Amino acid sequence: MISGQKGFIPSSYVSHIGYLHLVHDDTKEKIMSVEKRYSKRYPMDGEVYIRYRKQRLLPARAVNCSMQGIYLRTESLTMLSGALVELELFRDGRQWSIMGVVTHTQQDGVGVMFWKPQAELYESVIAQASDLRRVAAVAQSAAVEVHA
Repeated sequence: MISGQKGFIPSSYVSHIGYLHLVHDDTKEKIMSVEKRYSKRYPMDGEVYIRYRKQRLLPARAVNCSMQGIYLRTESLTMLSGALVELELFRDGRQWSIMGVVTHTQQDGVGVMFWKPQAELYESVIAQASDLRRVAAVAQSAAVEVHA
């Protein structure tokens, strides 16, 4: 870091494990988690394939998505937090290939933070969620009470 520059963070301080290392003038290192979501999560359904450690594609199911990441339901898949993964999915007539970092793992799935925000994918998920809400509202208002 060049003396006197504030806010400049060399890319070498961004690790693949989802943390940003900041070095202060007093040479103490502070670790700040970058697993923060700046956009709302929306429900998402669809098949996603995970490429992990250059292995074959492993199947998963999308549960929800934000602009910065996605939660995937997996079956007996063990991955380390911080692992770099590639996600393959087909949505709205388009093949997506998205790089990401595993932020957390649970028994039934994994959270993945996208390497770069995915605005187009996010807009697609929001549109589908809005369509589903409209259909549900119309179905509810069209329900007719039958008297015997």
